[in-house]
Amino acid sequence: MSFRIVLSLFLSVAIPVFSVGQDWSVIAVNHTYEARIRLNGKVSTTQVQASDAGQAKKLVQSQFPNATVLSVKKVD
Repeated sequence: MSFRIVLSLFLSVAIPVFSVGQDWSVIAVNHTYEARIRLNGKVSTTQVQASDAGQAKKLVQSQFPNATVLSVKKVD
């Protein structure tokens, strides 16, 4: 059985990829992002786990479809 660890670049995020024998797996590297949203005239913040800011914004938009996403920043 062979074991290899390789770092792969995907959307400018290093994603560890490893293999055991012939099977390859990708480990998603998630970070915590804080998004400021405007919902019903009030500004609130929420946190999501995502691999990049674009994915974080899409997650927030799917959770709060009537909200406007004002900003997304990485907190870890």
